[in-house]
Amino acid sequence: MNYPSPRHWLLLDAICRQHSLTKAADQLALSQSAASQALKELEQRLGHPLFLRQGRQLIPTQHTLDLLPKLQLLLELQQELVNSSPEKGQLRLVASETVGCYLLPALLAQFTALHPQIDFKLRLCNSSEVLHLMHQQQAQLGFVEGPVLSAEFHIQHW
Repeated sequence: MNYPSPRHWLLLDAICRQHSLTKAADQLALSQSAASQALKELEQRLGHPLFLRQGRQLIPTQHTLDLLPKLQLLLELQQELVNSSPEKGQLRLVASETVGCYLLPALLAQFTALHPQIDFKLRLCNSSEVLHLMHQQQAQLGFVEGPVLSAEFHIQHW
């Protein structure tokens, strides 16, 4: 499939926000004809019209309205990619219920105070799921309160 370019998605977003192709073109520093052509290309690639045209007004179709939440996510991810820095990161953690509820909150508060540029995502589950998620590389660190009978992981007792 010939996927739309990021510029196509930015144009769609701008048209929806501005309610006007002319204003969207101005916002993106495009000529009116270039914006019109890009909209036509986007509609061709997606296989259906994105707006109902009433005079100079563009009214989003239901399909366009359904696309908007996903489009917002896409544009946010694109912004994160552009603005990412080596100092900023994310740590994916998984922990058993007991450790996650009673021990990690204070430790994570200290960690966040020392490293505010690092976000973390914590998932709580049972110990066997912790090991499974670690095996699937869906987490970078796992915490359990019981013994781990696997040589696959580097285990640190604490």
